[in-house]
Amino acid sequence: MRKKTDLTKKQFDVIEDLLTSGMRESEILQKHKISSALYNKWINDENFICQLENRIAVAYKRNAARIAENVSKAADVLTNKIEQADVDVAKKVCLDLASLQKQVLANQPPVHQKTILPENKTDTTLSDEAAGKILAALAEDK
Repeated sequence: MRKKTDLTKKQFDVIEDLLTSGMRESEILQKHKISSALYNKWINDENFICQLENRIAVAYKRNAARIAENVSKAADVLTNKIEQADVDVAKKVCLDLASLQKQVLANQPPVHQKTILPENKTDTTLSDEAAGKILAALAEDK
C-alpha cells in the first residue's frame, strides 16, 4: 500500500497539464485517458486537492515575483511616454502611473524584517497632491 501523501505519475501529469497546458479540463482527461468518474474521485481526494492547491499557490507566487520585478520597468516606460507624448496622452500616462502605484502599494506583502535601503535611493512615491499638480500643469499646457 502506498503512503497517504503519494500520488500516481498520472495524477501528477494531470495536475501539470491543468496548470500549464492551456487545454480544457475535458481535453486533459482525454489525453490521459481518464474517465470523468475517476477524475471526480480524484477531485474528492484530499491528497490530490492538496497537491493541486500547492501547485496553484506556487504559480501565484512565481507570477507575483515576475510582476514585482517588472513594475519599475513599466513605470520607466510610462515616464518616458510622458516626455514624448502630447498633453492628452501625458495626462493618461500620469493617471496610469498613479493607479499603478496604488495597486503596488495595496498588494505589497507584509515585511517581517527591517529593510535597509541604500543611502542614494530616492523616494519614488507620488502623493495625491503631487499627482494633482502634475495633472494641473499638463492641463495648463493645453
